[in-house]
Amino acid sequence: MCQPAMLPPARRLSFLRVLAPVFLVAAAVLVAGCSGGPSDAVSGEVKMKDGKAVNGEVVFTGGGKEYKGPLTTGKYKVENLPKGEYDVMIKGFGGPAVQVPKDSKVPESNMGVSPPDKYSKPGVLPKYNYPGGRQTQNFTLDP
Repeated sequence: MCQPAMLPPARRLSFLRVLAPVFLVAAAVLVAGCSGGPSDAVSGEVKMKDGKAVNGEVVFTGGGKEYKGPLTTGKYKVENLPKGEYDVMIKGFGGPAVQVPKDSKVPESNMGVSPPDKYSKPGVLPKYNYPGGRQTQNFTLDP
C-alpha cells in the first residue's frame, strides 16, 4: 500500500513556525482593508450661496485642539474627530486668486473659490455637535 509522505515532527514544527506569522499578517491586512478607513469622520460639501465650490481647509476646534481637513473643489473630510461640540472655521489658502483662462473647458463653478475671510474666525458658523461615527455636514457660505 502507498502511504502519504509525512514530514518528520521537527520539520512540521519548523514549517508551522514560519507559516503562522504569515497567516496572522495576512489576516490583519485583510481585516484592516475591509474597515474602509477611520470610523470617526465628518465629510461634506462647502459652497458659496451662488453654488460655487470652495477651496481651502475646514477646521473643527474644541477642547483646546484643532482638527483639519483639506477642502478641494467644495469637498472635505476631517478624520479622527472625538465626540463633542466644535467651532467650525472655513479657511482659504491665503494666496492670490487663480485666474481661469476664458477658453478653459472646466466650468468655473468646479474650480473652487476662496472662502470669505469672515469664516476663518470662530463663532461665525454655528457650533457643530459631533455625535461620533461617520457624519455628513454641508456648509453654505454668504459672500
